[in-house]
Amino acid sequence: MQKICARRQILRLYRLRNQNAAVGIHGGRKNTARCKRDHYAWEQRKLGDLLEERNSQRSQSNSYPLVSFTVENGVTPKTDRYQREQLVRGDKAAKKYKVTYLDDIVYNPANLKFGAISRNAYGRAVFSPIYVTFRVKDKQTVPRFIEGYVKRDDFIKYSLRFQQGTVYERQSVSPDSFLGLPIPLPSIDEQRQIGAFFASLDDLIALHQRKPLW
Repeated sequence: MQKICARRQILRLYRLRNQNAAVGIHGGRKNTARCKRDHYAWEQRKLGDLLEERNSQRSQSNSYPLVSFTVENGVTPKTDRYQREQLVRGDKAAKKYKVTYLDDIVYNPANLKFGAISRNAYGRAVFSPIYVTFRVKDKQTVPRFIEGYVKRDDFIKYSLRFQQGTVYERQSVSPDSFLGLPIPLPSIDEQRQIGAFFASLDDLIALHQRKPLW
């Protein structure tokens, strides 16, 4: 939870730093004066221009281990407790799971409201079909930049306008609605810089979390 709060604080600073970019999350007015000054022009795109949903399934194996997806840690290995439960319940090798790969953008449609969205930093794996995983199909798009943007509080709040369902706990944002959301896209060089910034931020947060309180 501390990691999420720290990252959100930086995301707010990131939002303020880029509030005068060419286009905002809600398709705001273009700041032509700034665009003339800046080397990078931010282009308004849809997430569907950049991402494509994966729907392939397969059984878990050594090459495709079964993983979890959590708000705190994103795509992460199953716990020891889960492994023990598997032994008790018997062999489930034939069961099919959804495939995800390194740098996919993953989210839980029902828990997006709680921040359940992240880049797959784990690698090739399988997980529950309830999760949605997108490959980054545009070669001029940096996955770390997409991650940094879709984890923003204001992006998540805006996306919840498109939730469907009558019961709050089951309301969800469908993949089609998600892919229709706007994203301002800078040049690939600036995407790399922003992505590297978030990577160093995560490393710094992880380092502080490992330090003893006293």
